[in-house]
Amino acid sequence: MIDESKSKALQQIAPMIVAAIFAIAALYAIAGNEKTDFDQFALDEYTISFFPEVDSYPIHVKSLDEIQECLAGWAHRGRKPVVLWLGNSQLHAVNQAGPHGEPSSAKLHRRLQEIDLDLLTFSLPNANLQEHYLLFEYLRGMMNIRTVLLPVVFDDMRETGIRSEISLAIREPRVRKELETTALGRQIIQMNADAAKPDADDPSLGGVRNTLQEVTEAALNNWLDEHSTLWTMRKDLRGQFFTSLYKLRNLTLNISSQSERRLIPGRYSVNKEAMEALLESASNHQMQVLTYVVPLRNDVKVPYDAKEYEKFKQEVSEIAVNNNADFRDFESLVPGELWGQKASIRGKEGGYDFMHFQEGGHELLARAMEQYLSGKQEKHKENQ
Repeated sequence: MIDESKSKALQQIAPMIVAAIFAIAALYAIAGNEKTDFDQFALDEYTISFFPEVDSYPIHVKSLDEIQECLAGWAHRGRKPVVLWLGNSQLHAVNQAGPHGEPSSAKLHRRLQEIDLDLLTFSLPNANLQEHYLLFEYLRGMMNIRTVLLPVVFDDMRETGIRSEISLAIREPRVRKELETTALGRQIIQMNADAAKPDADDPSLGGVRNTLQEVTEAALNNWLDEHSTLWTMRKDLRGQFFTSLYKLRNLTLNISSQSERRLIPGRYSVNKEAMEALLESASNHQMQVLTYVVPLRNDVKVPYDAKEYEKFKQEVSEIAVNNNADFRDFESLVPGELWGQKASIRGKEGGYDFMHFQEGGHELLARAMEQYLSGKQEKHKENQ
């Protein structure tokens, strides 16, 4: 009787054991031995990410972890007034680039050095204005920012929330203090309450917290970090999973780069609020801001509702003017032949890339920014 019950129990759990083994094997197969570059993983195969350095110091970064090295490079170059360029993947991705492709940030940085300005760039894929607002408040207290270059992207007005890798900026007391002065800032703190808590392993962020749950979780995490490769790779695996799920959704629903993207009212509204908060803060701290509509290819039908897109441009222009910022519409800056293309998927013909252009497009964008900033620098010197 006992042997029979054991046999039945084994039969019941055997499929779960086999499934677990296959699942673990699959995870190892997916993960491989190298850390995933999610900036590249999320891009088309024709588009390559570049984050340039000068004298081994980064001048274009994508995470808070790189900020200190970026600041060290700024100090190394003489602590010149800073032009801070915030943006999405349009700033760091070059379509159909060679191995030594150069984005607009590198081109503009080199030119601004000649007029005693230093360019530092922070870009994230699909970055929304809430994230730009948080990053601005975080970076503002670290360097001598004179001018902010703030792109406004219709696609990214459809995004919302603060991604985990930059929500840690809320731990900084001065950042929380600034955020608490606006309704949106208070909402960002509330929505990212866990990220705002001091790190138990970092004495500079509040010291060790010693509840039983936290001590137990810390011990378990440390043990798993030492004994499980999969555990140490969990962030990469999670990122791969959601990126793959996103691509599967697009394939299943036949969503392409040319599918129409409509405005999402709630998200659009909160991103406008973030833009207003950023511009107001910059104005209060005597910083000039150039708000600009990003280049958009015009040789094919745009994947937006025409009325929504025109309303978007009008509204961001009004927000800029009402908050002492400059505004430029660079929609037609990059001609059609300098835009990118997307690879085919499972035999389907490749589509158009409406966000990333070739290196020639980056040259045009850098020139436009140089022209604007040179004029501002001349006026600044005249007023001294």
